[in-house]
Amino acid sequence: MSRIRTLVGQVNSTGTLSLPAAAIYTDANVAFTTGGGDAFGITYDASGNWIPDTAKTAAIMAGGSFTGNWTTDLSPNGGAATVQVKTNGTVYNPKLGISPAVAGTGGVAPLSTVLPQTTIDTMTSQAQQGFLDPVWFGQHNASGTVVLASTISANTSYAAVTDVKVVGDLTMGAGTRTFRSLYVTGNLTQNGGGTFKATSLYVGGKLLITSTSDTFELGPIYVGGEFQIGGGPLSIKTTDYTDASKAPAPLYVAGGLNEPGGGAYTHVWGPTYVGGFVTFAGNSSQIMCPLLVTPGQVTTGGSGSFGTVDNPMVLLGLNDNNGSSKVMQMSADATFTGLVINMDGGLNLDNDGDGGFFIRGAAFATGDVKFTNGGAQLGYDPKALGNLHVTASTTTTNVIPGTWQELSPTGN
Repeated sequence: MSRIRTLVGQVNSTGTLSLPAAAIYTDANVAFTTGGGDAFGITYDASGNWIPDTAKTAAIMAGGSFTGNWTTDLSPNGGAATVQVKTNGTVYNPKLGISPAVAGTGGVAPLSTVLPQTTIDTMTSQAQQGFLDPVWFGQHNASGTVVLASTISANTSYAAVTDVKVVGDLTMGAGTRTFRSLYVTGNLTQNGGGTFKATSLYVGGKLLITSTSDTFELGPIYVGGEFQIGGGPLSIKTTDYTDASKAPAPLYVAGGLNEPGGGAYTHVWGPTYVGGFVTFAGNSSQIMCPLLVTPGQVTTGGSGSFGTVDNPMVLLGLNDNNGSSKVMQMSADATFTGLVINMDGGLNLDNDGDGGFFIRGAAFATGDVKFTNGGAQLGYDPKALGNLHVTASTTTTNVIPGTWQELSPTGN
């Protein structure tokens, strides 16, 4: 008996992120722990207005069980249910007459089959381009003209005509300061009113911006430590102040990103990676960012919005493989439009109720998804999800033509 061997090749390709029609997808459980919260599906009429999706195109998909309560009608307006419920465990929902619990449908595959590691890696690389891509990181000029920090701080009207390097820390207050590449080896603090613009910004240590009534356009930003934002009203953008036609540049933060309060804020960033924790708690704020990836703890609060239907956001929590999971905590009134993903644990939705969407899009997690306050409303929006500006990766294995060989019984 003879055998045949041949060479095979694998090709990695990127394309548009493809998602199942799932309002919630989790490896664990979905639970409405208090009355008033809900999950539902929407579609659009001929005039472009959203309406309840009574066809139930989307589903809540849980590898564990689903637990509703006496107000969980799965509808945005108290009408008929607008999403299916599929679980590998049980389903309990007294509002819809499912009491006691019944066996689920089964057939819910692990989240890792929907979002394979290659897709997670592709999105991570996209978020990290501010550090990994020489086209972006190369704009930070470590060989710029060395200028004393005191010279810049003391001059309330400073306009650099060359790339500037500051060795050590730099503190700036009120005034108007414009740069080309600004490269600070230590910490950078900007406080008080004024104008601060650069075509690129590198901070080796901590970046602290606490200011009022200002718009800072800083091009691609690299922060080697923590990035802290305070004060407000304030706008921080990674746009190019010399060319408004350019898309927002990447933001890379090696440490944590901390916006503990204040506002209003209007931030416009390109793909963003944060190596540490992420906290957004500003009020009356808008965060426009197509993709934010972090292995750290994520906490959101305050009021305002993340993304829009036309320009939604992906918030991706990575599995840091440290042996413990992390729960994303999304609280208060800020509306998130797009896709929330936690590959390292669960998601707590603790909206205090303003009568509208809390998450408009979808939420995926490896852990429990809990609605822990009565105002949390998650609406599956196919239009918002169709506008995501991220890429995914797929691997295809093929036989290489002309490489087959017939082997003798001895294997030669």
